[in-house]
Amino acid sequence: MKNFLSSIFILLAFCIACPDIVYADNPAPQTVQLRKKLKQKNEQKGIRIPSRFIVCIISAEGIQMDVDAEDIQLYEIWDADGELCIASYTEESDFINALFSLEGEYQIQFTTEDYTYIGYVTI
Repeated sequence: MKNFLSSIFILLAFCIACPDIVYADNPAPQTVQLRKKLKQKNEQKGIRIPSRFIVCIISAEGIQMDVDAEDIQLYEIWDADGELCIASYTEESDFINALFSLEGEYQIQFTTEDYTYIGYVTI
């Protein structure tokens, strides 16, 4: 009985001391607000209304948003300032695996033929 109780206490202490190891298999989904940006310069003059935010949910199962996954050519991870591209992927699954292996604040960019969708995520 002593060994059984000792084993339970050791297991509980390990779970409390290392919570990242216990929950690393299923990271929490990230909700990101993306801004749609035209890749080419707009030649029209006048005041333009900013585009609306596009809600994007990134989870271990995939990316859910109002843009077809087939249209996305590149999934990129940039530093928080958007100055340095850390990683670039053509496959959604590779992007998700890389993103959830990082910690900190990052800018993500999804590139289609005409637009780039830009948002910020903190992991």
